[in-house]
Amino acid sequence: MSALLASAAVAAWLAAPQQVTPHPNPEPARTTYQELPAGKWVEHPTTGIWYGLTEATDWRAAEASAQQMGGHLVTIRSMEQLDWLREQFGTEKLWIGLSDSGEEAVFTWASGEVCDFRFWSWGCPDNFGLGESYVYMNHSYFGDWNDSGAPESPELELRGIVELPHPPGDYDGDGLSDDLERVLGSDPADFDSDDDGLSDFEEHRGWGAGNWRTDPTAFDTDQDGLSDGQEGGRAQGVEPDRLRDIPGTNLAVFRPDEDPESTTDPTRPDSDLDGALDGEEDLDHDGVRDSDETDPLDSGDQGLKLRSDSWQDRDEALLEIVGAEPGANITIYAARCVRTMQSGTSTLDLIDEPAITLASRRANTRGQAQWVVRGTQWISAQGPVWLQAVEVNRDGLRRITLPLLATDSPSGS
Repeated sequence: MSALLASAAVAAWLAAPQQVTPHPNPEPARTTYQELPAGKWVEHPTTGIWYGLTEATDWRAAEASAQQMGGHLVTIRSMEQLDWLREQFGTEKLWIGLSDSGEEAVFTWASGEVCDFRFWSWGCPDNFGLGESYVYMNHSYFGDWNDSGAPESPELELRGIVELPHPPGDYDGDGLSDDLERVLGSDPADFDSDDDGLSDFEEHRGWGAGNWRTDPTAFDTDQDGLSDGQEGGRAQGVEPDRLRDIPGTNLAVFRPDEDPESTTDPTRPDSDLDGALDGEEDLDHDGVRDSDETDPLDSGDQGLKLRSDSWQDRDEALLEIVGAEPGANITIYAARCVRTMQSGTSTLDLIDEPAITLASRRANTRGQAQWVVRGTQWISAQGPVWLQAVEVNRDGLRRITLPLLATDSPSGS
């Protein structure tokens, strides 16, 4: 007789319409993450939701454990879902997320969802012995439900079915495990920890035209003044998950690229090796080349430059070459005479007065070279001293800088 009644109950539930209304904010305040318990985790083949089991405990502790993992005890929305859960976990009685602990005889789901589906055992809920506020799923063939008594009752040490909207161990579901994010320094509960418009997953695994691997904790990985997202052409940030309270890109921090078709290298501060940082060429940092700006992808618009800091007490100064061809030989000369060529380009007059060779070395991979040069011996009251650099590349081609006057204040050409 009981089997016939159970069959009739199954048929009734299958015939009844099911209504599921997502709660506008089902996620409670975020709790501290803890390691997932050992056990079986499975992903639902159509919804992508993950399910696993807590350790054996009372209902309230099981729900607390589920929240620490970033989810809740399971909300069961349909007979199809119930059958699938029973196939995965139906070898023991298991807590589900239903209870009337808030208001007697008004059963609600821990997730906050409003869902009318129920599959009670015959005669349940019966509140037998009073205080039966928590619901478990039987391990019978049908997986029907029963309400249960006070949490401190020893016979109610059951495991609970946890429902996670993300893979286990990845609170924000961005594809990076929480443990890895802790090693990287990124936030396991934030899609875009540094608010540069790129997800933490993208930055760690590689993204963009160059499959760049940038720092998910650094707004500007190469420190050139442009954010990683700007250099890679990102006009929009990463969307948040508002239902789960997982933030995306903070738009108050994010700088969109207003010309996404043009991209620079977010791992090289000087993409075109012309001696100027990408952020120095894009003066307003908007990704668009304006009329008063140079192109961070065109090394020819900067040219070879010689720079100097101040000559304090006419003793020494730092000389710097930028915009050189990497590996080219750079020689710095000093002389007292400068003549102007008809083209308007100034050069040292090596005929009237021989130049002094101050220093020579090869440019580094960024097209730069530096020297600390002492000037006491040759800067004097006899007249101004001019400096000029000559570049000779591996093919023997020669370039020169504009002359630079050695003064007691910083200068550049």
